[in-house]
Amino acid sequence: MAFDFHDIQKSLMEILLIEHEDKVKKDAINSYLKDVYGLARKPAPEFEKGLEWINVTEPLRLNSHLKGKIVLLDFFTYCCINCMHILPDLKALEHRYSVEDGLVVVGVHSPKFANEKETANVAAAVARYHISHAVVSDPMETMWQALNVCCWPTLILLGPRGEPILELMGEGHRELLELFIGEAIRFFADKNELSPHKIDQLCVSKQVAGNAESSLRFPGKVAVCGNLVAIADTGNHRVIVADRSTGQVQHIIGGSEPGSRDGSFSEARFNSCQGLAFRSSNLLYIADTENHTIREADLVSRTVKTVAGKAGEQGVDRVGGAEGPQQAISSPWDVCLVGEGRVLLIAMAGTHQLWALFLEDTVWWKNRSYSLWMCACVAGNGKEENTNNLYPMSASFAQPSGVVTAGQCVFVADSESSTVRRLQLQDGRVQAVVGATLDRKNLFSFGDVDGRGMDAKLQHPLGVAWCERTGTVYVADSYNHKIKCIDPLTNTCTTYTAIDPAFKLNEPGGLCVEGDDLYIADTNNQRILVVDTRNKTTRKFDLKMTSELPKNLPAVVESGIVRVPWKQACLVELRIKIAAPTGSSFPSEKMIRWEMHPPTDGCKLEVVTSKLEGSTAEWQLSIGAVLASPQMILIVCSAPLCSGQTCSAWKGTFKMDITPDDSATNTDSIVCDIKHTIKL
Repeated sequence: MAFDFHDIQKSLMEILLIEHEDKVKKDAINSYLKDVYGLARKPAPEFEKGLEWINVTEPLRLNSHLKGKIVLLDFFTYCCINCMHILPDLKALEHRYSVEDGLVVVGVHSPKFANEKETANVAAAVARYHISHAVVSDPMETMWQALNVCCWPTLILLGPRGEPILELMGEGHRELLELFIGEAIRFFADKNELSPHKIDQLCVSKQVAGNAESSLRFPGKVAVCGNLVAIADTGNHRVIVADRSTGQVQHIIGGSEPGSRDGSFSEARFNSCQGLAFRSSNLLYIADTENHTIREADLVSRTVKTVAGKAGEQGVDRVGGAEGPQQAISSPWDVCLVGEGRVLLIAMAGTHQLWALFLEDTVWWKNRSYSLWMCACVAGNGKEENTNNLYPMSASFAQPSGVVTAGQCVFVADSESSTVRRLQLQDGRVQAVVGATLDRKNLFSFGDVDGRGMDAKLQHPLGVAWCERTGTVYVADSYNHKIKCIDPLTNTCTTYTAIDPAFKLNEPGGLCVEGDDLYIADTNNQRILVVDTRNKTTRKFDLKMTSELPKNLPAVVESGIVRVPWKQACLVELRIKIAAPTGSSFPSEKMIRWEMHPPTDGCKLEVVTSKLEGSTAEWQLSIGAVLASPQMILIVCSAPLCSGQTCSAWKGTFKMDITPDDSATNTDSIVCDIKHTIKL
């Protein structure tokens, strides 16, 4: 079905492409809107009944809930990196134009892969990518077909009567959308066609937001070095480093809210970090995916610095060559070390290429020299295809998402072509291993079939690992919820069956092998699994968060659990009532001191109210915005106690365990009551 506004839109795009002044652009948009308004205004078809919706309390209808609104339909599929790239644009639009202003964003999930047809998997992706607008799961692509959509992502803007008025394909349209929607809101308001009504049915879903029993949230990748295990706690925007033997957490790098900041481990901030690579037991490289950067974590100085990419700036360069922090890059998804640790290879999902960050002055293929910290593409022409070639820059990838070094080659999990490829380190040749067809442009050859070469079929693999002892490549066959094994000598792929059936995988995203142990980032199950490949046993890798009190703090007198909803932050207030021993009293509220340990970013302890009546004292304390992640907050009280003419000092620690909980009421603030009687 072709809509009659397309020819006029083409003329508008030509004007906007050459004009630079906002006034001229706005005039062109208004002229366009007048022309479109004068056309026969045929509304888009209604959403099919029976479709499942996310982030709403009931299915939305164009002719009721959305009538009188400008509706932005985002046709996406959650595997698609380009679809991920426009999510910040949509959030910016929602922040600028509210529902009451007249804009409603609706995601129309139109799946590419079979796994993406399941609404539960879509809901998990919506939670993982922090999508707060309404999403309809359309597994049969009914709206896609009705509006003649042909690619992901596609944005179609509907006027207040449901009529299509703009269609944009691909990414990079934020500036145009902000300008166009602003003018459209004014235009239709002048026509009295906009309605300021709220849509009470909009409600962020919580059912898949997290796992209260796990300190992890959608872990994407895992890496091991000696007795250290590093976990990309992707949904919590942090990296956790733990003792491999005990699970005791050694370092928490970053916070639980997205951001971009270098500094100490507690100050540093990430945005959906993924790939990890140890250069040594003291140095860890991190693919900070949604910040479009590579970060270096020094485990000795406990500091983080950006070594490649410009924070928050998505690169479009397909060549590179600038020094790390001056070189913009796009959605690095995984990393591994090659060239005896001198080169960090990057799976650059955003540009469908393999890049390298040179950690030393290096002579690479064809005797080309690269200086320290230079960041450049080393394989892939940037076309989203499945092309193998003797020349690395003539090859093409489709969203490479996993890389692992195996002797003189690197194996690549190429997710959108559903293949595993081989990059030869001697000369850069790119070779087929398993999956796909002879047609390099066919990115729909996927399935769940064991076999050899192209006879084998995978479904959106995200991770690879190499076992030197057995000469096996392990593959996280993510959308088949399986681990596959590849014999690289014969290019034969088989399903790995040694995992205990009690541990059913759900979109595993990352793998790592250390000795006989295969570590699996079981992403949608919010956990790390460890499979002993020799003894065929499976166990969950349990993290032990630090719970010991600092030695200089007084003893804990009361403990409590504060259950907070899965969201970015929640204001926590404590109402503490302390009773002095019989015959004793508090002389003055001004002499009582409160401190919080450890000092926490975004949190500041403040006394809101205080009330002192002889032997009883009451306080209302504000901790501030507490992040939804498992953590311990200690509140120390120092108070004088007087009995007759004698006074003594009393100190006590109140221990609060912050626990994210799906069942917690979705609120901006929580009040916790604590009572304590001092016993001398």
